[in-house]
Amino acid sequence: FSSFWEPRYTLAIHFDEAPSVYPGTPVRQNGINVGKVSEIMLDQNYGGVVVLIEVRKQFHFRKAVSYTHLT
Repeated sequence: FSSFWEPRYTLAIHFDEAPSVYPGTPVRQNGINVGKVSEIMLDQNYGGVVVLIEVRKQFHFRKAVSYTHLT
């Protein structure tokens, strides 16, 4: 359970496509809910979409990790 007031940080992730992803979609890492999708935008420069996620501050992602699916 996460609190509305819990500190979070935002990450931007590029995908070729993001079907069934929408604001509010949970973001999980190894089955643990670490945040949620806050916004989805078309990427005008590179094609595809940019998904902004809000991650609970207690969780950290490594920069070298490749993400292919949010849910």
